[in-house]
Amino acid sequence: MEKPKPKPKPKRKKKAPKISSMMTKEEEACYSRRYTDLNGLSAEEHFMKTGRRQGRNPRCGHVLTWYMAQRYLDRYWKLGD
Repeated sequence: MEKPKPKPKPKRKKKAPKISSMMTKEEEACYSRRYTDLNGLSAEEHFMKTGRRQGRNPRCGHVLTWYMAQRYLDRYWKLGD
């Protein structure tokens, strides 16, 4: 007599991380001062929806993203020679 196969356990869906845990209050204020086109969104919401895709920097301080570096080199192309 064959044993019945056990039913597979349903897979649990992974919960998406909360947006609010990404930026500190200081970083939100810095992002809002740096980028004024938030269109009524919070700094975190704007970064998650459009800022990341546009290469914007969510952190305070002097950090150069790849996008910012490319824009700089495009503007001052003679530096690369």
